[in-house]
Amino acid sequence: MKLQADLILTPGKRMQALCEARGISRKELANRLNIAPSQVSRILNEDTKSISSDILIKMATEFHVSTDYILGLEQKSKRKTALPPK
Repeated sequence: MKLQADLILTPGKRMQALCEARGISRKELANRLNIAPSQVSRILNEDTKSISSDILIKMATEFHVSTDYILGLEQKSKRKTALPPK
């Protein structure tokens, strides 16, 4: 029932899943997005109620998914093939 699990993923959980799929640590993600590691942790741990549009766009660009996918407005990432780690 993977589809149902996708339906309840929060932005933090989706971002965590994207990191895990690419083998990217929180520290590496912070470096790639040019934000503080603590900010990445707050987002992934869902300790923050909102994500800035700048971070959201950077994340979508980094993982080649839409911002709607990260926000849970789309259920599929629309990525046909897995991208190799950078």
